[in-house]
Parts: sequence; structure tokens; C-alpha cells
Amino acid sequence: MNKQIRYFYTIAITITITIIIVIAISVIFTYSIDVYAQNQNTSTFDKIDQNKTNISLTYKFNPVPFNAIPLVVVNYTQGQYKFGADFSIDFGDETIIEQDISATTVPNMQLDIDDPNLYLELQCDSNDICDISLAPDSVSIYLIDNSIQDIQVAENSFPVLELKNNDCGIQSIKDCANFDFSIPNNIILDSYKIVVEMFFDEAKWIFINPIEIVDCNIK
Repeated sequence: MNKQIRYFYTIAITITITIIIVIAISVIFTYSIDVYAQNQNTSTFDKIDQNKTNISLTYKFNPVPFNAIPLVVVNYTQGQYKFGADFSIDFGDETIIEQDISATTVPNMQLDIDDPNLYLELQCDSNDICDISLAPDSVSIYLIDNSIQDIQVAENSFPVLELKNNDCGIQSIKDCANFDFSIPNNIILDSYKIVVEMFFDEAKWIFINPIEIVDCNIK
């Protein structure tokens, strides 16, 4: 009788232990699945966030339209020359260059090497951006070799003969682009291109026009 009791007691303990082991394995397996699923979800969200970041980093900003850019006016003793912007550039997340192939130009532009009344200004109308909204940085005027293509001025750097560079500070672009300049008296009398560049926080306007530097004292 005692042997039978011990036999059934042993079987009961064995069954109980087996049930406990099965339950433990089931719990561990379920926990592993939950952890794996959470990791997969986290990885998916990370990828989504990464994609969002990539999209924001490559967002393109349009340059200032040409109908909102004023004319440059180069004043001299006998009158003035007016010409429009050839390039409008935005330096946002990706640099965008736009060219106006129909920009206002001046034919047969000449400046006397000894002219004491040379000064720059802007001609603004009601549609033009002439205030501080673009955070103007500086305005420069310089001469380049006549053989340099206009698009090269927008895309590359090369030697220039600077006539004047003006730091804008807190000025509007209209006030910053209003200054006297002069032509070096040792310059070679020849054909050049005159370039006016207006720098802003994340933008630039470039005005280009062919020009001949002359000496009116030479007969």
C-alpha cells in the first residue's frame, strides 16, 4: 500500500514539475516575441524619423523672383546707366541659381577713368525688395575680364578688380547700395564687365554689364 502511495505521489510531483516547466517556457517565449516586436517598431519609427530628417535637409528654397529685384543705377558726370539683375541665388539647404536671360542691359556703357562723380544706387518700385527683410550683408562693385562668361560669375571665383565694397550693418539694401566709388588710375584702358553683387543672409543678387573704361583727356 505504501508503495502505491509513493508511486502516485511521485507521478503527481513529476506532472506538476512538467506543467511548471511548460508554463515557464511559454512565458519566456511570449516575452521574447513582445521584445522583438517592440524592437522592430522602434527600428521602423527610427527609419521614418530618419526619412523625415533627410527630406527636411534637402528642401529647396526658390530664389527671389526678378520682378522683386530693383535696378542698379551707376551714376556718372554725364548721366546714369541702369541695368537689371542677371542672377538670383538662394543659399538655403541646397544652392539654387536662376538666370534672367532677358535682364535689362546697357549698350555701349563707358566710364571715364578720371570721373569724380561715380556713385551707385538702386531704383526701387513698389514691388521691389529694398528693405531689410532679407538681412542684407554687403554690396560690392568690381570689374572682371570681358572674356569671362556671365554664368561663371555665379558659379566660380576668379580674380577681380574691386572698385568698392560696402558693409551693410543694419542698413536696408537700398541704403547699403548707395555709395561713391572710383576707378584706379593705373588700370589698362580696355573693355571689361562691371559686376555689382548684393549679399544677403542666404541669398545673392548679381548684376553684370559690359563696359569700356576710357580716358576722356586723351584726344
